[in-house]
Amino acid sequence: MIEICMLKNNIVLVFFLCFIYYCKPNSCGMKFWSFAPCLKLVLLLLLPDLLFGQSLCPITTSNVSTRPNTNVQLNASGADYYRWTPSTGLTDPTIANPIANVSVNTTYTVTGYTENSSNLIVNGDFENGNVSFSTSYRHLTTTPTSAIREGNYAILTNPNMLYPAFCICTDHTSGFGNMFVADGSTIAKSQVWGQTIAVKPNKDYAFYAYVTPVVSSSPPVLQFSINGQLIGTPFFSPGVTKKWYKFYAIWHSDAATTTANISIVDQNIMLNGNNFALDDIRCLEICPSANTVAVAVGPFTSTTNMAICSSNLPYVWNGLSCNNPGTYTTHLTTPAGCDSVATLNLTVKQSTYSKVKAEICQGDAYLLNGVIYKSSGVYTQNLTNAAGCDSIVTFSLKVKQSTASMTTASICQGDAYRFNGISYNAAGTYVSHLVNAAGCDSAATLQLKVNVPSSVQLAAAICDGDTYYLDNKACTVGGTYVNHLLNLSGCDSVVALNLTVNATFNVHNNILLMSGDSYHINGHEYTEAGTYTDVMKTTVGCDSTVVTDVTVVEIPNTITPNGDGHNDLFMKGWHVQVFNRNGIKLYDGMDGWNGMYNNKLVSKDTYFYVLYYTFEAETKIREGYLMVVR
Repeated sequence: MIEICMLKNNIVLVFFLCFIYYCKPNSCGMKFWSFAPCLKLVLLLLLPDLLFGQSLCPITTSNVSTRPNTNVQLNASGADYYRWTPSTGLTDPTIANPIANVSVNTTYTVTGYTENSSNLIVNGDFENGNVSFSTSYRHLTTTPTSAIREGNYAILTNPNMLYPAFCICTDHTSGFGNMFVADGSTIAKSQVWGQTIAVKPNKDYAFYAYVTPVVSSSPPVLQFSINGQLIGTPFFSPGVTKKWYKFYAIWHSDAATTTANISIVDQNIMLNGNNFALDDIRCLEICPSANTVAVAVGPFTSTTNMAICSSNLPYVWNGLSCNNPGTYTTHLTTPAGCDSVATLNLTVKQSTYSKVKAEICQGDAYLLNGVIYKSSGVYTQNLTNAAGCDSIVTFSLKVKQSTASMTTASICQGDAYRFNGISYNAAGTYVSHLVNAAGCDSAATLQLKVNVPSSVQLAAAICDGDTYYLDNKACTVGGTYVNHLLNLSGCDSVVALNLTVNATFNVHNNILLMSGDSYHINGHEYTEAGTYTDVMKTTVGCDSTVVTDVTVVEIPNTITPNGDGHNDLFMKGWHVQVFNRNGIKLYDGMDGWNGMYNNKLVSKDTYFYVLYYTFEAETKIREGYLMVVR
């Protein structure tokens, strides 16, 4: 169908050649059916136009109407790529639905390009590895141990595998395939990727690829070139990693072109950053189709409804001075030189005036329209009435005087004070309000003070046998004592004493010391047997006498177990263990060791003992040597 489309402009020539073939000079009088092959061929060539209009890949558009310099949406559909001409007033002439803003009637032509062939690029998705393309970059076959150098690349499934600073992301095609990962070169016009393909003359082609930055800084600026000539505009990749961006260019082959040497170059030659990945490089033959969109800009008219207060007259509008309500019309010229009819509907609203008089007593306030007044005078308020115009209020205020008196008094607690016929027995300020001759308040104020009896709580402590004096009264027994006096206010003053008599103590302690130990009390250390007396202070400061009887237990170093009743046992009544030189335990008990082991007297020798005893709530151990003598 594409080849037929190329011949449709030669239909007349085909018909003429066909006529010569079938209609020879000596047979020009042949019947019409002799042309049948020619007619069939012509119908075949006309069929695409009959079915599809002027193109095999038509695009759809619609005309729009708008007002001058007003945004309007243009729409085209049915193609993969678009190009609008002229670009005047368009937000983006390369998309299907740009916004137009013009002041005069404008007709746009939109050319749509539709992909209608398979990809002409070999290994454009890099799934076959590092083959079928050319590049001026250096191929890395092993993972570098340090930062890679500019102009190096690798075919990988994850940029992070090439360098740890690169992002972790998947390819554009499947999510697990290969991609071209590179550190952009600092050499201008270096070829990132290239391939030579066969093309048809006088055809339109779309070249596109997908790119993602693998670091966010200084993203690549990529551009296609065909046969050494740059096509399209540089694509400035956003610096967002892990997101694939499509960049493309449209190219038309001329009548003599049968091959296309395609290159992708990076216009960014910055040293830092400029690291990226490529995937899905494609080249497809596209079918062009054109259509038009007419933007009709209608005449400009406007109506202004204005309501003003009479104080704002005259009202100036578009150079006209309007002094009265009514309708005014003027003709203006738009920036495009067209007529613009402007209409003003003017309404005049009236202001209002009022007077207010009032009297208040001193100390009171008068509230008028949200404003508080407390002083005599004439005031003016400028308000807004229901029509939105001035409402002027003149306010006259007279302040009448009040009178006041003050009485101070004091009583003792339990008494009462009578003031203006009322008895008061609590401290405070009391006001009686009367009416004076002016009709205002006459305030009589009483400030009453109630003197309460003084109450003093005393606490004291003495030792048993001592004396405490309260107002010359001797107190020797613990308890509460109360004295009643008069304070400086003439009221009762109560002094209460809580007296505590702290006892003294006499303590007798019996202390059993093991020879070599010591007993500490009141800063003294006792190591020998005897009776000791210490006088100390209790926690409340009273004397406490402690008598200590110290008994010292001597540990013998020799026993003579001969049955004479003297020195036959070792440490009877104490927990003791006895061992021989070989560490064999000969005795463990509290009955006292009698020098026997297994019912036999041990030999004369030196033995080792361990003595366990408790002193001052602590278990102690004493070790030593014992000689058995016979």
